[in-house]
Amino acid sequence: MWMAKSTRGGFSLVEMMVVVGVLSLLAVLAIPRLGQVVGRAQGEQAAKAVSSLITSAQAKARAQEKPYAVLLTAPSNNTPGSAVLAVNAEGAWTPTGERVSLPPGTRVSPSQATIAFDDRGVLDAGSPSRVIIGRRTLTITRWGEVSMQ
Repeated sequence: MWMAKSTRGGFSLVEMMVVVGVLSLLAVLAIPRLGQVVGRAQGEQAAKAVSSLITSAQAKARAQEKPYAVLLTAPSNNTPGSAVLAVNAEGAWTPTGERVSLPPGTRVSPSQATIAFDDRGVLDAGSPSRVIIGRRTLTITRWGEVSMQ
């Protein structure tokens, strides 16, 4: 007996499983890369924010004729680091409230630093003139100009 062929189209179960397997493999390969891209973007944003905070410290020191500093602390384990703007009041650094959070995993060198400006806005001799945040190096001139490479 002769049977008519079905004209119905569609995908077989095997074809569907192959497609799902390929998409799963691509997802497994792409997810770690996505995490790296997000981490780089966060480090870049942190470097720009710290650069802005350093510029602000220099400008405030000059305008108010008081020593200002950025107190830098690197992230450790799963704890975020920070860069805090502070004013020197009676021989001690007092935070002003301006702060930048540094995401966990962001590379910071030196791991703890005080980037201080005297009451004329000149970088203190004991302050680092280079700071690494993420993949960026911030270079600070004696007069408080910050360049990012």
